Amino acid sequence: MDAVRWSVGDGRETSFWHDTWLGDSPLKDRFGDIYQQSCSKQGIVQSFWCAQPGEGHWNVRTRGRLDEETAILLSDMLRELSIVKLAAGVRDSMV
Repeated sequence: MDAVRWSVGDGRETSFWHDTWLGDSPLKDRFGDIYQQSCSKQGIVQSFWCAQPGEGHWNVRTRGRLDEETAILLSDMLRELSIVKLAAGVRDSMV
């Protein structure tokens, strides 16, 4: 299903790593080193979002300590993710 692109609403129907929803390819392909160390390879987008009053943040948990190169890659990924905010009550949709 890599040819399908998702527009994320509440993040309940889109796979964080396997679907194309941020950029032109799945995050597992663009950030493979982070994917390999991820604690959750099957999670939906919503499961990586930590809602807080008035805001929220992305929480990509990894196993073990990251080397410097992978830590930089994670920082780059989080910077890209920072433009995305989930919308409660809005379903994800294919585009």
